[in-house]
Amino acid sequence: MRGGRHEHERGTGRLPRWRVVSASGVRVRIPVLRAQLGLSQRRLAALTGLRPDTVSALERGDAQGIRFETLSRLCAVLQCTPGELFELVDDGHTVPVFGGDDRRRG
Repeated sequence: MRGGRHEHERGTGRLPRWRVVSASGVRVRIPVLRAQLGLSQRRLAALTGLRPDTVSALERGDAQGIRFETLSRLCAVLQCTPGELFELVDDGHTVPVFGGDDRRRG
């Protein structure tokens, strides 16, 4: 897995076993998209029907999750897709490998 994406094993056409090298954090891009449209947090909140503290929490990364309805409202106002609202950031955290380490197999 490189850059958060699975790659086929070279030459086999098969996906590799679940070998994850590092976990990725999720960074919210709402401030960037909002700035491109010249919107304040309060204006974005008003246009989406969200509370200003909800928009603020999402932008700070303090939210534990996001509802699909909220996601849809943000995308409509920010004129983007859900994938454009977020980006994966490698945080260097090593994740246990499903099935164990391949180097131990004979």
